[in-house]
Amino acid sequence: MLNTLTSQTNATGHAYRSQAARPGDSSGGINVLPGMPGGALAARIELLGDTTELQGALMEVVNEARTSIKADFHLLKGPAGQELARQLARRARQGLRVQLLAWGPSTPAFAEAVRTARAQGLNVRVARGGQPNANAVGKFMVADDRTALVGHAGLGGRARRGLWRVSGEAAGEIGRQFNHDWADAGGTPMPLANQGDYARQGRADTLSQVHVGGNGPQRKLARGLVLGALQRARTTIEVMGDRVDDPAVVAALIAAHRRGVQVKVLLGSQAGEGGWLNGQAGAIARLQRAGVPVRRYHRAGTALAVELRFGVVDGEAVLFGSMPWTAAGFAAGGEVLLEARGGREIASVRAAFRHDWDQSEAATPPSRGTVLSAKLAPALAAIGRVVSRYSPAKVARQVLDLQVGVVRFPGGKWKVVTDTRRTA
Repeated sequence: MLNTLTSQTNATGHAYRSQAARPGDSSGGINVLPGMPGGALAARIELLGDTTELQGALMEVVNEARTSIKADFHLLKGPAGQELARQLARRARQGLRVQLLAWGPSTPAFAEAVRTARAQGLNVRVARGGQPNANAVGKFMVADDRTALVGHAGLGGRARRGLWRVSGEAAGEIGRQFNHDWADAGGTPMPLANQGDYARQGRADTLSQVHVGGNGPQRKLARGLVLGALQRARTTIEVMGDRVDDPAVVAALIAAHRRGVQVKVLLGSQAGEGGWLNGQAGAIARLQRAGVPVRRYHRAGTALAVELRFGVVDGEAVLFGSMPWTAAGFAAGGEVLLEARGGREIASVRAAFRHDWDQSEAATPPSRGTVLSAKLAPALAAIGRVVSRYSPAKVARQVLDLQVGVVRFPGGKWKVVTDTRRTA
């Protein structure tokens, strides 16, 4: 059911939309034309990049929340995540409403992690549509539908990390999209916070106009936000991430370069050396053949992974969030992508990119053999997943004698096996 959208103006002079759901719409309604002209939401954004700063920001949100926290379950990963779980459980005992949404992977370890969190008293639901090989890294947290932390916390190990703090209407939109996914997982969403006092979020000159995509009913919007921004670029495009291999995005970057836009792509170290087989090689080869410069992220001379994803277009708009710019990333659930135009933070984001770009090295062009292997990698991985279901070890547990060469599997299917080991 659609929201009743009311155009209003707050004290900062920014128009915003009251998103009051109609009766019976427990998930908070479906946004109408977000990302289209006139559909922007006022918000203040800030990039946090230091590991200590990331930990502090997460705990600050938990401690200062007044009514509710909605979060991606995978923020609880690792030692820092376990401490976050303890703090969330503490606040839940104090009456704070906490909801954690988990997206795959469908593994015993994942199921055990969910059971452990529930044993602590946390309200966890497994989202529908979770990917079998989903990346179990924290994506977002929303407090009171007013403040959100978006990105990859990834507090363990060494890498280029970052969280985006989003305050204002856009945070409310992320919370509302969470409600849709929560309802889809079988839960009862929390009522949305009152959307009418954003004047306290900051002065007009500090606010950005933000479009939100990636969760809830707007999952398919994210890719369009990226492509639209790249196609509108006039002077510069600066992209940073672990992977950028969506074919349409790569084509848009090349097209921008050919029409005179200065394009730069900075990737994590896992996109080079032995990591070319992650499907990235073909995209890098295409970019480099077209003349687009591609570099690998370095810090103090050491190549490191990147867990910070964003793009700055013409120094006026920034696309950011947890969503990777890959075909799988745009299709998967649980990721968030926002486009912000205007506001003071864009200049500092661009300065951070330039600093990282200047200390990084040009990516080594992948060989033809590596590119071919990368193209075959998805098919080989799919075959491997099928074969793993019926590996000799698993077959041996189901039949008495594998020397027959043909066995019948549960469900009635017959398969030829090549392993002839005898089992008890």
